[in-house]
Amino acid sequence: WAKYWRSSYLDILTTHLQPSIYAVVAYPPAGFEVALVGDIEKLEYFRGWILEYDKVHSRWSCLVRSQEVGIPEFIRLRREYKAG
Repeated sequence: WAKYWRSSYLDILTTHLQPSIYAVVAYPPAGFEVALVGDIEKLEYFRGWILEYDKVHSRWSCLVRSQEVGIPEFIRLRREYKAG
């Protein structure tokens, strides 16, 4: 894995899952403040992508986005890719 700090507002964690497949997760470094209890259920505490690199064409393609599948499904798919 590799961790990047491009700004004080966002941490980026990159994990190698399989040959040419990586997970990228972005999250705020200091955590969250929630004003209303009802907001906790809707909270996205990170955003993630599973990417595949095509060496032949030198380009990336996005296989999974946490915004599309939801965080629990993203975590499940990331574990599945990691397991091979």
